[in-house]
Amino acid sequence: MNLDELLARINNYSNEEKRLILRAYSFACYHHKGQTRKSGEEYIIHPTAVGCILAEMHADAETICAGLLHDTIEDCKGVTKELITEEFNETIADLVDGVTKIRREGDSSNEEENMHKIIDSITKDVRIFIIKLADRLHNMRTMDYQDPEKQVKKSKETLELYVPIAFLLGQYTIKSELEDLAFKYLYQNDYNQFLTMVNNYEKKQRDQIDQVLLEISMMLNELNVQNNILFRRKNLLGVYRKYDKYKNLSRIHDMFALKVLLPSNEMCYEVKDKVSDMYKILQNKDKDYIAYPKNNRYMGLHTSIYLPESGLLQLQFKTPEMYNINAYGITAYWDFKDKKMKSVNEIMQDEVKGMPFYQTLVELGNENLSSEEYNQIVRSDILTRMIYLEGINGVNLELPEGSTPVDYAFYINPLSANYIDYALVNGRWSPINYPLESRDKIEIIYGKNTKTPEELINSARCMQTKRKILKK
Repeated sequence: MNLDELLARINNYSNEEKRLILRAYSFACYHHKGQTRKSGEEYIIHPTAVGCILAEMHADAETICAGLLHDTIEDCKGVTKELITEEFNETIADLVDGVTKIRREGDSSNEEENMHKIIDSITKDVRIFIIKLADRLHNMRTMDYQDPEKQVKKSKETLELYVPIAFLLGQYTIKSELEDLAFKYLYQNDYNQFLTMVNNYEKKQRDQIDQVLLEISMMLNELNVQNNILFRRKNLLGVYRKYDKYKNLSRIHDMFALKVLLPSNEMCYEVKDKVSDMYKILQNKDKDYIAYPKNNRYMGLHTSIYLPESGLLQLQFKTPEMYNINAYGITAYWDFKDKKMKSVNEIMQDEVKGMPFYQTLVELGNENLSSEEYNQIVRSDILTRMIYLEGINGVNLELPEGSTPVDYAFYINPLSANYIDYALVNGRWSPINYPLESRDKIEIIYGKNTKTPEELINSARCMQTKRKILKK
């Protein structure tokens, strides 16, 4: 990445924002002068690439500046937080300081403390994690120059830390690329063989998919509806995981998708109904994420159809605004809000505060936990496979796989949770230790008597739930 590529990506920013970004670029060039990467390239290529990624993610100008400067405190002699504050402003300095690694004993970093710092930053300014995400993406893109041991280590860390949080923040584009890069370095043989298999399968299916695209496009043009239809193939690791379950590519309903971009929510519903009449629909795959957005703000209408000869195709209906937010999550979301009333940080933090995992992070941050204890709970309760639960009172949650009614009760109302008697799951009586599944509808039924701490702990799955029980 070079200056020309950065300029192309910030073309839509204001002149004042461009000047600020270019000052940050010049500062980084000056202070990284003489430094090189393992590839032999000038070091400035890396922070420039991070700035470009952030611009692609629709990040605000101060975040892009911090991305350009993100390694200066750590790697450049004489650069301090105070100097960045003086040269730019306090916000940019705070962001750069937030992504700077904690160092111990010379040049080695304390991994547990750094993980703690990265995750805890989400409760202070989520843009710190977004910069780290862009940093990790470029490092994974250039991982060929690292030794095999580091490739494996960083790939595992990427899947265990960066991918889950990217998903929680709705960063689907970044999440998917990180998954595939990690897949490549962790399972090289499987990666190459599976990539060839998937490419060959797509070639066989493209004529059918293109025919559906043409038919939908002609229908929309006849209705004089403004539209844009995009083709998407599910990322390779996502397909690999589903293939492991179904053993047949033709059974993966969302392996290929057509994203139909339409002017309004109402038009999404109208066009979906028309398209549903045109094709044979796969049962139980209709999803309304417009009326009921995901916790990470994902929106759109989904359905899946049978292709004429064989195979399945997912159809997604969404507005261009939904498309941008779905691609880049919270990073893009601020740009659709009224920035006259609040700062970018306030807008983005307000969005994060509405996400279920945020409450757990705040609770952990208020406790006097070591980095190891903090990270253990985060790994167990946040950075894990999640299930989506629907409460009859409108409280919809994502909780770790294997969660029980006790976990749900302590999340929605910890003051009353120890009075839990049983739960109604999908309208049926269920014990308090019943392992819930995604899309379960749950209602907590309370009794007059409290459960003992032993009963509650033995019925809970989440570490944070068990901590709450012990505190009562």
